[in-house]
Amino acid sequence: MRKKGASHVEVIFSFVLFTSFIIFMFIVFKPLQIFSKTTTDLDATEDAILKNISNDLSVISMKIYDPVTESCFSVKNLLDDSLRLIVKNESGEIVNASRSGGNIYFEKSGDFYNLYYSDELNEQGSPSFCYSLVNGDYKTGFVKTYKIVSYSKLVALKNKYNQDYEQLKQEFGLGSDFYIIIRNSPEINFVLAKEKPRGVEILAEDFAVSILKPNADLNHDIMSVQVWG
Repeated sequence: MRKKGASHVEVIFSFVLFTSFIIFMFIVFKPLQIFSKTTTDLDATEDAILKNISNDLSVISMKIYDPVTESCFSVKNLLDDSLRLIVKNESGEIVNASRSGGNIYFEKSGDFYNLYYSDELNEQGSPSFCYSLVNGDYKTGFVKTYKIVSYSKLVALKNKYNQDYEQLKQEFGLGSDFYIIIRNSPEINFVLAKEKPRGVEILAEDFAVSILKPNADLNHDIMSVQVWG
């Protein structure tokens, strides 16, 4: 009789142990909750924002070996003519430059230069008919291309957000409300379009961005994206 009772207790204990194990597995691995709605909404919002404000910036360094005595000189254009160009000297100062006939003309300002190519830039100056450098007179480094945030596109997005928020959400294909903060650039900060409701979880993420201005200056900043609803 005792053996039968003990056997019954063992069956119950085994069942409880097995059930506890199954519950533990569900808690740890969450097989029915692979993606949460809020995380998906945050990712979709970030993707839509970055797709709208991103652009490419290509940079080439150049060292001049010829002791140029003239006030300006020219080299062969190095990248696509459709991209706007800004040239800076070793001190980071803009050097007047222009392009024509497959050449770049720019004023002499030392012997080291950085050439910035992007359709976000405002070209400066118009020197022409300058002293021509040939291969061996100068050397260029490798082309470095970066994915950056366009200052002008960011400002345009801010204006759209502040003026027609619901239309912007529709264009982005977003169902949740969102807000953007640029931590160290208050002039770009967005005006909150909708009051954040109390008691609703707000999911946010901060990430580093490099913001390209029209003069080829790069501002390294933090962008915060907040999503709710």
